[in-house]
Amino acid sequence: MNPRAPPWVPSPGTSHTVNDTLRQLAEQGQQQQKQLPTAQIPSFDGSPLRHYSFIRLFEANVERDTVDSRLARLMQYCTGKARQVIAGCAIMTPDEGYTRVKMLLKTRFGDEYTISEAWIDKITNGPSLKPVETEALQNLADDLANCYDTLKALGCLVEVSNQKMLARIIESSTDGGERLVEFVEERVPSPTSSMW
Repeated sequence: MNPRAPPWVPSPGTSHTVNDTLRQLAEQGQQQQKQLPTAQIPSFDGSPLRHYSFIRLFEANVERDTVDSRLARLMQYCTGKARQVIAGCAIMTPDEGYTRVKMLLKTRFGDEYTISEAWIDKITNGPSLKPVETEALQNLADDLANCYDTLKALGCLVEVSNQKMLARIIESSTDGGERLVEFVEERVPSPTSSMW
């Protein structure tokens, strides 16, 4: 604001109030929001590795906006094993079915133990890596970062913070882990790499 500017005086014949201005700004914001492309929610096939992010995306983009079609939309995004588990919910009332679908998906694919175990298995039971396999090392570094972020969000970092688990991760590299540790330190954000 310019302190030397003359005070604003509305022109005669216009009666803009603060409320009118706020209403106009809100309408402009709503129009701009309508112009944004809709978020793309990937389908969910029952992988515990993808459950947490799928549910968060669904809740943020569908659950809050729609009430009547939540069950149909959630069932639409489920495929494979996840779709098989929830198939019977389609004949329930929308509210009852939606509650049941979310419970079934969490119980089968999204409890903290199942998600932690899936990430730990992915990281520790992958193929042995050679120092020259840069792409494979990058994939492992990405998996480590995703594992860390997911387990941190779930409050389950204690699952991977022991020496036995770290030794299993390092053993997946044929050079005793030296190149793996170096690679991860270079490419994984520092809070994550200090955890490993």
